Amino acid sequence: MIREAFVNWKRATENLLMLTKEKDEEKRDETIEKINQLLDVRDQLQGQIQAPFTDEEKVFGQELITMEAKLQHELKNYMENIRQEISVSKSKGSHMKSYVNPYQSLARDGAYYDTKQ
Repeated sequence: MIREAFVNWKRATENLLMLTKEKDEEKRDETIEKINQLLDVRDQLQGQIQAPFTDEEKVFGQELITMEAKLQHELKNYMENIRQEISVSKSKGSHMKSYVNPYQSLARDGAYYDTKQ
């Protein structure tokens, strides 16, 4: 018999995997909040998953280990995509400023004096 903590862990992991597929930018804050909540749930469940394990739980645990590796990869990709989008939006902001005031970044280290006047 498989303990409820194992089943809940798997359910939380599956939900996390589905959330990492969410690409809608308007829902990003909501998605990140859900991810954090599920990670907290898994953190609480981790204390309940302790030895000794039955043979069924060992087999189920191997499945969870492969899901965990996939989840780690997906979360890493999700975070990397967010970082890239932040970087792009920052560069767009600086490009926009250079279009509004193109002479702002010019160095003004000296002045021209007309000596013939």
